[in-house]
Amino acid sequence: MHDRNTANPWLPTPPSPTLSTASARALQDLNRLDEAIEVSNRISELDPDDVLAHTSLSILYQKKGMVPEAEAEGNKARVLGWKQQLKKGSG
Repeated sequence: MHDRNTANPWLPTPPSPTLSTASARALQDLNRLDEAIEVSNRISELDPDDVLAHTSLSILYQKKGMVPEAEAEGNKARVLGWKQQLKKGSG
């Protein structure tokens, strides 16, 4: 069993991208967008190449009306996805 982060109980300790992604999605479903953004940002800090984290941030920012931020995160996700496809193709 994981101890909970005292600052944000939705962030598992030790960090787990899988659990954190599920937490971010649950928070989004509860319309707790600021907390979902916090969790998704933490995921992208732990793993900057996590396409899902950047995609989630794009969706969350869009829901909050933060269009420039949403577009920036969407672009990051798209570029990372292309890089992953190129790696698969050359490997």
